[in-house]
Amino acid sequence: MDHTTEDTPIADRQEFPLDDALHRLAVARMREQEVSAKVREARKAWELENAELLDEAAKWSQELKEADNLARGLAAELFQRTGDTQPATGVTIKLFKTALYDPAKALAWARQSGTALKLDEKAFEKLALSGGLPKDLAEVESLPRVTICTDLAKKLGLMEPEPVEGKEGFVKGDADTFLDSTRAEP
Repeated sequence: MDHTTEDTPIADRQEFPLDDALHRLAVARMREQEVSAKVREARKAWELENAELLDEAAKWSQELKEADNLARGLAAELFQRTGDTQPATGVTIKLFKTALYDPAKALAWARQSGTALKLDEKAFEKLALSGGLPKDLAEVESLPRVTICTDLAKKLGLMEPEPVEGKEGFVKGDADTFLDSTRAEP
C-alpha cells in the first residue's frame, strides 16, 4: 500500500490511515515547538539588543496618547464655548445625533404598542432619530466628536527635515523643545 507523506495535501489523497495522520500531527507539533522556541529566543535577543529603541517607542506611544487626549479635550472645550466646528487647523468637530431614553420606558412602550416583547434597541434608536417617537419617550441630542486630520504635521507646516550632518529636529522649530514647553511641570 502506498502511504502518503506528511507533505501530501489532504485533497490529493485517496486513503490516509489514522496512524499516518497521527504521525504527521506528532511531527508537526514537534517541529512547531522547535521553531517557536527559536523564534522566542531570537525575539528575546532582538528585544535586548534594541531595548533603548523599544523604550523610546513606548515613550512616544505614551506621549502620543497624552497629546491626542489633550488636543481633543481642548478642541471639545473650545467648541462648547464658541460653537466653532473648525476651532483650529486640522481639527473638525462633527456632530452625531444620538437617542437619549429610559430603557424601561422604551420597553413598556414597545410592549404597549404591540411592536415587541423585547426592546430592539437599534430599531428603537433609529425610530427616535427619525422623529417617530413622542418627545417624552426619547430625545435626540447632537453630540460633538473631535476629529483631527492624520496629516496634522503637514497641515501645521512641520515636516521631517532632510538629513543634515550634526542637526536633528523639525524644519519649523525644535520638536522636543516644543513638546517640553507644552508638558505640565510636576
